[in-house]
Amino acid sequence: MRDLVPIAPNIFIYPRDETPNVIQPNIGVLRRNHETILIDAGNSPRHARQIISVVNAHGLPPITGIILTHHHWDHSFAATSFDVTQLIAHRKCAEKLNEFAERDWSVELLQAEIADNPKREISNNAMIDAIPNWHHLNLHRPQHACGMARGSSYPRQTSHF
Repeated sequence: MRDLVPIAPNIFIYPRDETPNVIQPNIGVLRRNHETILIDAGNSPRHARQIISVVNAHGLPPITGIILTHHHWDHSFAATSFDVTQLIAHRKCAEKLNEFAERDWSVELLQAEIADNPKREISNNAMIDAIPNWHHLNLHRPQHACGMARGSSYPRQTSHF
């Protein structure tokens, strides 16, 4: 199992899986006094179990919140496996996740998408490998969504995610 990589006091990365054709991103782990916050959730219930296991092994407080950076499945679908009080996303991300939550996900749907658009093959096959049983997947919708004011910009900074 991969381990947390410290990048600053109380800030860690659970590193991505480097196996070819496995799509599993870095997950940010922020330790606060009595809670742990994740930056992104991961790609599947299995990925969530790995994250929970390593957080527990390090004696970190319970995971109570997730901040999603964007809607891609590999960053958001594991949110279904966490018992969190807050799931936060940008307004556009939340809109896309609400659309995803309405879909009738299945291996057959993903294979049909590949047949319609062969460019979906790598991602959809990675989804099938990550989540072989779609019948129990109930995608969570963000409770909090925010957007930036028109004309505002993010400060320049280095991102580790």
